[in-house]
Amino acid sequence: MSIVYKKIIYFFTICLLLTGCTSGENKAKIAQSNDVEEGINDRDVNQSIAEEAEKKVVNWDEVTGAVAVTIDHKLLLAFKVKQFDKFHLNKIEKKVKDKLKKEFPDYKPVVSSDLKIFLETTKLKKKIAKEHITKHQIKKDFKRIKKLSEEQT
Repeated sequence: MSIVYKKIIYFFTICLLLTGCTSGENKAKIAQSNDVEEGINDRDVNQSIAEEAEKKVVNWDEVTGAVAVTIDHKLLLAFKVKQFDKFHLNKIEKKVKDKLKKEFPDYKPVVSSDLKIFLETTKLKKKIAKEHITKHQIKKDFKRIKKLSEEQT
């Protein structure tokens, strides 16, 4: 191996090491600055109630999947049911809504078994998880999905 090749390999190794060491620090700084700019903190977009509601509903025999989002003491939960249970959607929706009211009395539940609502709620949840969304935008999307679910009903 000639000296030129050794220098090239050495140069790229140093570049990789420097890039690898600083990328984690930069990501943390960028995330902190985005939180400050957008006004997001864990208190504002805490989704623990939504996750708990999802777990409770998914454990039911009729339900195959659920996704939920909370904001300002409102709980939006969309779920999918087994093919055979689609004949009883209204009954299952009422059961889910009553159960959520009972389990989470501080939250006003909005429940839907519509696939479009399920997909829209999933998108919103992913945005919240990535923290690339402001609290105002979450409220706006929540209202849009709620309005859409009321139109579907």
